[in-house]
Amino acid sequence: MDLIARVRRVSFALPHLLVVAAPGLVETRLAVERYARQRGWPAAESAADADVLAVVGSPDSGLAAVVAVLESQIPAPWSRVDLVDAGGVAAGLDSVPAWLANWSPEPGAAHRHSHPAPERDPDSGQTHLIHEQHAGHEPHVSGDQHSGHDEHAGHGPPGQSGHEGDEGDEGHESHEGDEGHGGHEHHMGPVAGLPMASRAPDRDGLRLDVLHVPLGPVLPYWPAGLRLSLAVQGDVVQEATVETVGVDGAGFPFWDEPVLRALAGAPTTAGEVARRRAASHLDSLVRLLGVAGWDGPALRCAVLRDRTLAGESARDLAEALRPLGRRLVKSRVLRRMTEGLGELDGRTCDRIGVSGPAAIAAGDVWARLRQWVRSTGDDLRRLDDRSLGTNVEGPRGRLDRPEPPSAVLLAVLPALLVGAELAGVRLIVASLDPDVAELLLRPAVSARG
Repeated sequence: MDLIARVRRVSFALPHLLVVAAPGLVETRLAVERYARQRGWPAAESAADADVLAVVGSPDSGLAAVVAVLESQIPAPWSRVDLVDAGGVAAGLDSVPAWLANWSPEPGAAHRHSHPAPERDPDSGQTHLIHEQHAGHEPHVSGDQHSGHDEHAGHGPPGQSGHEGDEGDEGHESHEGDEGHGGHEHHMGPVAGLPMASRAPDRDGLRLDVLHVPLGPVLPYWPAGLRLSLAVQGDVVQEATVETVGVDGAGFPFWDEPVLRALAGAPTTAGEVARRRAASHLDSLVRLLGVAGWDGPALRCAVLRDRTLAGESARDLAEALRPLGRRLVKSRVLRRMTEGLGELDGRTCDRIGVSGPAAIAAGDVWARLRQWVRSTGDDLRRLDDRSLGTNVEGPRGRLDRPEPPSAVLLAVLPALLVGAELAGVRLIVASLDPDVAELLLRPAVSARG
């Protein structure tokens, strides 16, 4: 084996994974995250850092356009894997490292290795993976270069970056997409399709550059299908617009399923509702802690979330949560990072119709984080409750109102972002963690209301 082949094999043993998930495809997304965690595959920070693009679900036209842009930004060689169910995750991802290691930069060779969505044989019921190679895709880099990806051999499993406990990295906001705006002239129109800076009075009456910063829909620890358009002066958000992407291709709201089943009259125990709700809160904590740079505690929440969904006992789960929750709510560093951000008072909650943990906490990001910890503990103690009834409280709020809880959270989000520093935007978003798939519930919820 020559030296280059040996380096490539080591480099791509742990490929960087970028996940694009349609809203609602939670089970498949969790299976992808579990696979990457067990094999030590690092998460890609951006398309330029990715070796593997995992597309979860069948994207609608809006999300498909996002995927197309990402494909144009990933340096060769890279692999795309389309996944539509959790059972096909291992089959879709297992062969990727070997394919990347053996990729040839020769003219006419494939620059993309695509694994289309698994197809089910109607006779056998088994899932078959169809492999395609596309020779017409132009390379992103010439020769045998990989834009620095041969350095991946030094990356370890996720959760070992050192951002743990009170040593959390308060500067973990490097994914904001605001680079490249400094020092340019004040153009009024777009250049190469990108909006450039103009001038406008800021909140203090000064005339400063207005930078247009898009966030989402594909970012680490970001709600699937959410896109923000921000107007920023200095480092302060002046305007915020919320958009959703991929709703037409969204799956059924996974986290709300037991509550919706109970509302429809199907026999559903209080323990079933509590288990799904606790797992959802842990999933939200993964995102919030990940944005804060607390990789270790975020990893522990992810493992506990998966154990909860796997049906482990209430006693074992509660014992696992206790030291983790105590560490989170007593951390002075985490409190300093999140206190005072995105304050949502009780009067606004009542007026707009916010419910769930955000309304119970009625405060800032720090208050919402602590409420998630408390609510998770309360729900884990209810796992053995076999009583039947109509429980209307989903993870993000009541599901018996005219608007789904996440629709209300999306409506209030711009007001929480205006006036916030850019570095705090992603913490505010993560502390609300809206589920875009809940927007599909509007007709059903309205009918029940």
